[in-house]
Amino acid sequence: MNDATSHTNCSGGVACTLSDDALAAYRSLYDYEAIADAATAAIVKDLPESEAYVKAIHDSLFVPAPDAGPSLSELSGREREIGLIVLLASQRTDLELSIHVYWGLMEDISTHEIAGLLMLTGVYAGIGLQTTGMKLLQRVLTFLQQRYDATADMTDAERDKRLSTVPVLLALAATFG
Repeated sequence: MNDATSHTNCSGGVACTLSDDALAAYRSLYDYEAIADAATAAIVKDLPESEAYVKAIHDSLFVPAPDAGPSLSELSGREREIGLIVLLASQRTDLELSIHVYWGLMEDISTHEIAGLLMLTGVYAGIGLQTTGMKLLQRVLTFLQQRYDATADMTDAERDKRLSTVPVLLALAATFG
């Protein structure tokens, strides 16, 4: 039952849109491999012969080096998503930004931190980008909260299926793509 709508450290605004309970439910079902595979599939779908290239990029940037030597993948998932959210917010890419907002939330970036990243983007790249980014953040958080709220009368298995990584990504793509 989804009856709690508490928000930790929330003083109002967009960052309060997604409840702590909803965020915890999404995070408990987060599957990094599923989101990485879905991202790879989305990138290569229009040019299948690029799959080896995309996989090489993924492996060099996201997978720790087996010999524990210097690696390009020393950024944590959280750090990577912070960079990507700022980059995508500066480019007005609704689909990609919506997916990386979700991915960032799954990598333990708070809604308040994402709002701050969008504000920072606006300061350096133009206030219009901040305004657009905040509107998109509001839409993504509302989307996630409504998706969570719709599970109130579902069985645990139905809820888990609705809130797990791949169905959420597909729904984000349908909504923001």
